[in-house]
Amino acid sequence: MVIPDENWKSEFPTEAGFYWFCGDPYVGQSGGDYTPEGKALQIEMHIVHVWKNQNGVTGVINGGFIYRQPFDKAKHREGWVGKFAPADLPEFPNMADCTQGYRIKE
Repeated sequence: MVIPDENWKSEFPTEAGFYWFCGDPYVGQSGGDYTPEGKALQIEMHIVHVWKNQNGVTGVINGGFIYRQPFDKAKHREGWVGKFAPADLPEFPNMADCTQGYRIKE
């Protein structure tokens, strides 16, 4: 699957859903991130689950929350470095054959 360049955005998603994130989600957590040369970024592909809450939106990568704002060395602010794109995920399979006798949460 190839995601066209115009689908990748440098802003945190504002709508609930699943998104691809290509970049380093946790920059600014160590003092070395703020040195003139900074740390080497670890660019990886992640799936992000974004949902709405009372503060706007929240996102989770690999079970951990992701900052809603990008990293800012000048402001000494932790954040992410990368881009987001909507992710098309498959539908759930029919689970009837393996869930008989169990209640399923709605």
